Amino acid sequence: MQVCKWGNSLAIRLPASVVHTLQLKEGDEIEVHVVGHRAFDVDRDRSRDRAIKYIDSFRKTLPPGLEVRPRRSKCPVRNIVWSPR
Repeated sequence: MQVCKWGNSLAIRLPASVVHTLQLKEGDEIEVHVVGHRAFDVDRDRSRDRAIKYIDSFRKTLPPGLEVRPRRSKCPVRNIVWSPR
């Protein structure tokens, strides 16, 4: 791998085999961990996936007759509408 100057920082180019193995695409976040003198591991950054999974764990179903209508309002409570059936 080659270290290159990128603005005021340094960057490394990942070989195609690493990109393919980790299924990376442009814009993906990665984690780099130092594992020894002049050695490191590269892995996908899974923090976003963990955060989404955590947020989804709070998702509950609404009671019958309660719906959320998309509306441009500064108060999110106004978007919840009770519509009896």
